[in-house]
Amino acid sequence: MNSTTNKRVIVLSYVLAITGYMTLTLTMPLLHAINTDANINMSYLLYCVSLLFFCFSLSAIFLSRCADLYSPASTLKYAQIISILGLVTVALASSKTVFALGFVLMGCGTGCYSPIARMLIAATAEDEFQLRRYFSFFSISVITAP
Repeated sequence: MNSTTNKRVIVLSYVLAITGYMTLTLTMPLLHAINTDANINMSYLLYCVSLLFFCFSLSAIFLSRCADLYSPASTLKYAQIISILGLVTVALASSKTVFALGFVLMGCGTGCYSPIARMLIAATAEDEFQLRRYFSFFSISVITAP
């Protein structure tokens, strides 16, 4: 890979990591607004967030395995489709069940972003020094994500 392609892949990896973790960290502060605007019971919202976190974790395990078996690019494409479908489902939800389904889809879609980002970094680094450098910036991006 040339230097420009390497930089693009690394930046994509950082953006993926930040996006995945921001899904989790930005959900909690939005609960009060959702509670008042959508008139959804706070205990049900917390249940939906629990589903989101649970599906995020499962997705990180299973979809990252799919990325190993197939390719990170195709797995990421399908994960992004699932994530966008979840966002649209939440936005257009007409019932509590559909609302919860949207949270499940968001969790399933965004959970694999960080593992795929790590795969891209590992595949892009040309030597051990670069690998350590890329992963140190990756760690910083994860910490500063919220």
